[in-house]
Amino acid sequence: MFVTILSTLLAVFFIYSSLKIDNDLRKITNIKESIKKIEEEATDDMEYSNQLKYAIHYMMSRQYQKAIDALIVLRAEPFTLKDNRKLNSCYYFLAVCYYEQGILDKNVELLAKAVEFINEAIEDNRHPLKIEMIKRFEEENKM
Repeated sequence: MFVTILSTLLAVFFIYSSLKIDNDLRKITNIKESIKKIEEEATDDMEYSNQLKYAIHYMMSRQYQKAIDALIVLRAEPFTLKDNRKLNSCYYFLAVCYYEQGILDKNVELLAKAVEFINEAIEDNRHPLKIEMIKRFEEENKM
């Protein structure tokens, strides 16, 4: 009788222990997945930031075509496409580059591209940059 009770208690203990271990392993696996996701997001953010720095460097040195090329590549990256904030930033900087290049070249097509991208980047029709770009396009388009 004692052996039966003891074996039952041991069986219950081992079953409880295995369930506890299984639950702990699931928690550890979830934590590992969370850490991996955070690491991937950080890597994507760093890559986006680095590529954007190059594009801004080209913009500051008035190499707008190189900046446009860099921003078009950046806009097509998977980490940019899945984040609306990053995509919107690309649209904004593309609009600025096309606008500046359009003014330098007196090219209406580039100004039209600037208006297209600024409309993607900024919804508010009262935004000063959006108003400026649209007015400039209309002025150049009249000529």
